[in-house]
Amino acid sequence: MYEIPVFTSDTYNNTSYVRSGYLPFNPLLNKSLVSFQTIELYHHLFMRCPRLGIQPFVRALCDLQGVRFKNNLSVQISAAYDLYIRLVEGVRLKVRQALGRDSSNWRMLNNCPCCQYEVVGELELAIRMLLGIDGNNSLKRFQRREPPSEDGKSLGPEKEREDNRIGGGDYFLQPEAVDLWDESQWHKWPGWTPKERSPKIPCEDRWSNLKESNTNRTFGHFDVNGIFGGFCRHSFTIVFLDMIRTGEQYVYFILCSYLC
Repeated sequence: MYEIPVFTSDTYNNTSYVRSGYLPFNPLLNKSLVSFQTIELYHHLFMRCPRLGIQPFVRALCDLQGVRFKNNLSVQISAAYDLYIRLVEGVRLKVRQALGRDSSNWRMLNNCPCCQYEVVGELELAIRMLLGIDGNNSLKRFQRREPPSEDGKSLGPEKEREDNRIGGGDYFLQPEAVDLWDESQWHKWPGWTPKERSPKIPCEDRWSNLKESNTNRTFGHFDVNGIFGGFCRHSFTIVFLDMIRTGEQYVYFILCSYLC
């Protein structure tokens, strides 16, 4: 049991706790705290092994301390970890602002030193940068809904819990930025006329898993069908986006427009 000093210059006790190297579990009243070092340890473990959940980590801490595990400890550590991530992102944002690197496309234009940094007197290359862009549908997420209507003709309402957190930093495109390129928004782009759709490929008739009726039924269960990313040939991440309720419809066009 440690007693954390509270400074008279701080309006809130939590400010004093953070100054002393500890994170609170809630905004106001806190009877227990967790150290920054503990949360930072879990953060590094999670970055190397994303399958490591908070509960087994907390159970291991309880074993080291010789105390009985309680479910509320996992909830408290989870809240402290969310706060830690917010603090780290806030510090990184202030650093980028101080360096003038806070624009929406700075990372895309300066992320790879090998391709995008030019030395004085360097000859201009015919091909400055090689990129690889592709999607992957292994990271799907089910769309949770209430039971369907009695006649079975309509789906039940969504029961997803709203999550206002924004992750991914400046390399993860948010859904609002992607929706601007939807087919329903094409009329807002003056002077641009979409090309006619490509002719139907014979593979759809020969392979049953490619038929539109099967793909619509399969992907209709998911809220997110996967991710789509762009990478430099030196393995630097340029941009990422979620494929929400769609396949790889316009993501190639979106990424090329952002990168060019």
